[in-house]
Amino acid sequence: MTSNSILVSSGYVLSARIGGLIARFAVIYLLSLKLGPEGYGLYTFLIMLLLISSLIGNLGFGYSSVYYLSKNGIKPGIVLGNSIVLAILSGSTMGLLLQLSPLIFVNLFRDVLPEWLVILGVAVPILTLRRYIIDVTNGMQKYKLYFLSITAGWILNGLFVLGLFVLNQLTISTGIITFCVAQVLFLPLIIYLIIKESGEPLRLSFGEMKKQLRYGIPLYFRDTLNQINFKLVYIFIKGFLGSTSLGIYALAAQSVDALLHIPRTGFTVLFPKFSSHKGDKLLLLKRTLIRFVLLFALVLLISSLVFPLIVKLLYGQVYLGSIPVFYILLVGALFMGVTTVIESYLLGEEKQWITLSASFAATVVLVVLGLVLIPEYGLTVAAAVASSASVVYLSVTIFLAIRSGLTQSSSIKLQSIEDI
Repeated sequence: MTSNSILVSSGYVLSARIGGLIARFAVIYLLSLKLGPEGYGLYTFLIMLLLISSLIGNLGFGYSSVYYLSKNGIKPGIVLGNSIVLAILSGSTMGLLLQLSPLIFVNLFRDVLPEWLVILGVAVPILTLRRYIIDVTNGMQKYKLYFLSITAGWILNGLFVLGLFVLNQLTISTGIITFCVAQVLFLPLIIYLIIKESGEPLRLSFGEMKKQLRYGIPLYFRDTLNQINFKLVYIFIKGFLGSTSLGIYALAAQSVDALLHIPRTGFTVLFPKFSSHKGDKLLLLKRTLIRFVLLFALVLLISSLVFPLIVKLLYGQVYLGSIPVFYILLVGALFMGVTTVIESYLLGEEKQWITLSASFAATVVLVVLGLVLIPEYGLTVAAAVASSASVVYLSVTIFLAIRSGLTQSSSIKLQSIEDI
């Protein structure tokens, strides 16, 4: 593994993230400006439902695709064929379950129109497949395809939203439809290019699918808990404080989430690298982590100075409440960023149970504190609850890694920093 290979890979991944972020910030600005805090809060809630549904339908298959493709354990044509079939089955199931949600959570869905849920239900299997396809490009380490699969959807969505804004047709309904359409238009092209790059036809193998699911299921629970962790705060705010409060919180939370694309970029590159690396993985992790903490802390510091100015200049008085929320969430972002980089090492060592255990502990803390404190104390405490869960997540991860002996270097030593 050379420094050039990691830098080139990181360059493509980071470019994809940056391109997507620019388009995402444009969408956030136009939607929040047009819809106001209440409408933007409701839009955020609906998109969150879509993303969580596609995540739950993932079954950890994406992670296993990265793992086995990076180790050449399963042929790309089989992984791709299995991904398409599983996405249709699991995604359609989640889409149907989504239609039943208002019958159970009546208060939470009181201002959600039935036609919005129908749109989301149709989109879930397609969004699930998109997740799988992105992971296939990552596992094959074809970062040009990864760049295209990530960036194209967000840029197209940004153009759609801009057009609707100019035509004065931007509503919650049109915003949801354009989001769904933009994310899937390029999928046939990406699938074709993957087949062309691999030189293999699509194939289906239930034996290899079971193999992938065995690896991925522990990660499925970990990833589901991890993502739902911080989306639970959205649900608590929506249920206890209303859509307007959620719109204010979402502006800060989505801005912090954008900053977390930096450690996610590291994870995207490092996970397959750790899986295939033959040298001292722990030494590679230590060197990477030191550089990451210094870079990410600087980014967070700059963001803390810039965000209040952006809110005051672009969003206006109605969103000023997002500023203290942003500051509190930055603390949790630092802890979550460090955890994300460490997880790339743990998954390369096939220690999925550590990340699952840490995610479960964080979820318990978030649910207990959220139910007790958010109804009484509001948005700033909601942000503190989310950050507390991030602290617990990292603490439990490090504790279990130490108990498992993963902090001891292997007998295979790297000879110099040029080996990284």
